[in-house]
Amino acid sequence: MNTTSVSAASFTNFMETTHPTTSETTQSISLIFVIQCVVGCLGILGNSFVCFVFLHRSTQRNQTNLLIVHQAVIDLLSSVLFVAYTGYDSIPYRYLNIYVLDALLCYVVESRVLVFGSLAVSTFNLVLISFERYFATVHSLLYRELFNRRNLSCLIALVWLIAPILQYFIVWRTRRFSGGLCEVEWSTDSFGVILFLWEYLIPVSIMSFSYVFIIKTIFMSPFSGNKISKKTPAKDQKAKTGRDKKYILDTMDKSEENSNKNQEVDEGKASSNESSLTSHTSLATISDTISDGKKSCNPPTTKTKRTGRPNSWRVEATRALIVVYLVYLVCWTPNQLIFLYSNLTGFLNLQGVFYQISVILAICNTCVNPFIYALRHQTYKERVREMFSHLNCKWCRRE
Repeated sequence: MNTTSVSAASFTNFMETTHPTTSETTQSISLIFVIQCVVGCLGILGNSFVCFVFLHRSTQRNQTNLLIVHQAVIDLLSSVLFVAYTGYDSIPYRYLNIYVLDALLCYVVESRVLVFGSLAVSTFNLVLISFERYFATVHSLLYRELFNRRNLSCLIALVWLIAPILQYFIVWRTRRFSGGLCEVEWSTDSFGVILFLWEYLIPVSIMSFSYVFIIKTIFMSPFSGNKISKKTPAKDQKAKTGRDKKYILDTMDKSEENSNKNQEVDEGKASSNESSLTSHTSLATISDTISDGKKSCNPPTTKTKRTGRPNSWRVEATRALIVVYLVYLVCWTPNQLIFLYSNLTGFLNLQGVFYQISVILAICNTCVNPFIYALRHQTYKERVREMFSHLNCKWCRRE
């Protein structure tokens, strides 16, 4: 067992003791803490905006989007904690000489268990997203049974329950508060390897398996009908034999069919106002639009509704989530490999450049997803354009 001390780069799987000296506090005002604060602010803004975009319309609340919102909420929580700890670490002396409060600071605040727990939940939610996409793409019949709203709520609750469980055990196993001092005894034994397996290797393996089969089903199997049927349940095998890629896309996410139809109707209102003026079925829509004074403010994006494959938006969402998974690998792999190496050898250079970069990458993962959606998620981009178009129209009417 060896007792460690607080460091500037405290956002790793390592646990540090408290009561830093003045020199350590001065060193803590470093590049990592500046980036931590900036990333936290970006994460708060970006993830809040993602939640607003996906939740402001009831037609957008399908299973995939709800999981994306859940991921944004988790990253939002992590970002808030990053900003909070940036301010907390700048305090020279943090204890109040009150045993209960000081013990709470030692076991909850100083341990960073809330930060590490939220990061673990974020990882496991990405696993849940990969499962959801896997069953929606490869096993559409099972998807309808497994991923209804009730089961999805239970799975989300299960993620919050089991993901951070090892972090709780670490606090109980290694942290001691006695005599007004908070000390940590961390042993470089097999427990660190178990933590690496639980929070990184196993989730990454599951996500890799899921997305490999998703990519194979969407982009490869449709060109040979027999290969498609091998990846689907026995009841669905006969129906899919010899069918093309368009049919596969039509059978993805069948449990969301009603909400998707409502979404398409809502998106097509504006285009119906211009292209179907002589149609009897569009007169009610036109009259409602004119009465609200919105005919001249129709967003340009709704006039160019996507055509072609009926479920192409699902493929676009899946592609965006694959990018999210790849970015997660880039951001977390260096830090986790360093963590594994330090547990196997007992050596860690906290001032090393590679270690510092790995911490920065891991922190950045909490704010990068909104940018991925803005670049790769077509539905997200259309909703953002539509929102800004409505804002511009309201501004024009005021003028």
